[in-house]
Amino acid sequence: MKLITAIVNKEDSKNVCNELLKSKFYVTRLAPTGGFLISFPIMAYIIGLGVEHRDAFKGAFPVAVVVGTVVNYIVGVILFVIVAHSTVSVAVSACVLPFIPTAIIKAVLACALGLNIRKRIPGVKKA
Repeated sequence: MKLITAIVNKEDSKNVCNELLKSKFYVTRLAPTGGFLISFPIMAYIIGLGVEHRDAFKGAFPVAVVVGTVVNYIVGVILFVIVAHSTVSVAVSACVLPFIPTAIIKAVLACALGLNIRKRIPGVKKA
């Protein structure tokens, strides 16, 4: 099985999806904010690196949380601009600024609670 990721403009998306379906491909369409979903595994990977290196560098975990979140925002904004034929300022206003307060809260909670919860889960490799 192979995964194909394509960015297709709105006018062509219906025809592209129909042709792929005729050729027996599975198709999933994402809305203009789909870039945030696509980049989520990258964000998780970056944060995981912070967990792995937290002993070598004291602030690795919080820095990784911030860097991962910024990468998520950048990829999400880029795809929003492409798919919605929007400007970067509109994308940031619609897709980033409203979510910064909750992102900060989640980052603080992840840093404060995440490692303690991880220590208490049986069978989880201690990083």
